Parts: sequence; C-alpha cells; structure tokens
Amino acid sequence: MVDPRAGLNFVDPTGGSDPTETLTQEYVRAREEFDPIFYVIGLVAFVLLYWVINRDKKPAAETKKLQEEAVAAGDPKKTFFTRGQLWEEYNGKGPSKKVYLACNDTVFDVTESPHYCEGGGYAAFAGRDVSMACAFHSTEEKYLQMPYDSETARLKIDQEQNLMMFYMNFCKKYKIVGKLAKEEEPKKTQ
Repeated sequence: MVDPRAGLNFVDPTGGSDPTETLTQEYVRAREEFDPIFYVIGLVAFVLLYWVINRDKKPAAETKKLQEEAVAAGDPKKTFFTRGQLWEEYNGKGPSKKVYLACNDTVFDVTESPHYCEGGGYAAFAGRDVSMACAFHSTEEKYLQMPYDSETARLKIDQEQNLMMFYMNFCKKYKIVGKLAKEEEPKKTQ
C-alpha cells in the first residue's frame, strides 16, 4: 500500500485487519510461549526471601544454651522480685545498699540516682512498687501501699498516661533488673 501524501511506501503490518484483533493475537501468543527465565527468577527470589527470613534463627540446642546462660547471668526478663523482697533487700538500707523500685511490673535499679537514696526527694519510692503513686502523681504513703496489677488495674486515662510517662522515663534513665512477681511468695520456714 502506498501513502499518496508522503510519497513513501508504507506497508501495513496487519494486512489491513483490525489493530485490536492483532494485539489480542499477539498477547495470546506471548502467553503461550514458555520462557524458563521467569521460573529461574522466581526460584532465585524465593530462595533469597527464605534466606533473609531464616538467617537469624539458631538451632534449638544453641537457643536452649543461650537461655540457660541468660538465666545464669541474671537476665531481667527471667528475674522476678516480690514486693517484700524489694522492701527488705533493695531499699538502700539492706546489706547490698542497692535501691530498686518497680513501676508497671518492671524493676529498675535506681541506686546511682540521688533522688531515690536516703534524703532524696523520692526516698519513699526506694524498695517499693511505685506504679499507683506514679499514676496519681503523688508521693503519699497511701498510694505507695496500693497494690498494682497491670491486668486488673482500673485507672482513668490521665492516670494511665501519668504511669506510662513515669515508666518511659524510668526505661530511658535506669537499668532494668527484673520483673515484679504477680503474687507474694510464702516464706519458707526451716
């Protein structure tokens, strides 16, 4: 077919048929072709993804060994303190002279801070669960004696925000040494 306007020979690749029909035929023909490169690319992507996901996983025996070492080293996630133990041993007056306090079921070592040692502004917090005192933003004895259980506590929104503010502050400033045990353990008599 000759284009009279340009004076050039123009060949219609469709042979004069509908271009939509030709595109559909080409699409069907391309889909029917088998191209193994796509399978290879997919397999490589799968292997890489599997490797990325599983590269940090350790064998079970090695994981168990690491857990045993963590318990022996005093891992804070596996070390529990009772309220009585905090008061008797970690109020700054015990044999260790360490000062611990609990907030939101987490025990912090605040020994280095002068605020929680004897004569400090928060000395009443030493060796105590201060969760309720933090929630009520108070150092009064009645709040220090209130038991706190994160699962059953009924606090108002502003009290929860106060507690979380203190908790986050403690997390930023002080070392976590353990968790607060849910119930007082009975003393063993010999």
